[in-house]
Amino acid sequence: MADLLEAEGHALRRNVVRLQHSFALTIIATVLALSGFGLTLWALYQAMVAALGPSLGAFFTGLLGLLGAGLVSWIAHLISR
Repeated sequence: MADLLEAEGHALRRNVVRLQHSFALTIIATVLALSGFGLTLWALYQAMVAALGPSLGAFFTGLLGLLGAGLVSWIAHLISR
């Protein structure tokens, strides 16, 4: 019985460490994705300002950001079903 408990303890520890590594990598990927999305929106804003002016550039860039957030929310909703 003790050998079984010891083996299960080792398996649990190994799985917890694997889960921690996966969680850490997911956090890093999320930060990088948000940075990339933010820089993309900033670059789009800069291009829009050059073409349309500051107020319309901000409006269209914000609209695109909201559409992107809505799309991600919709996909998350579909996955959670």
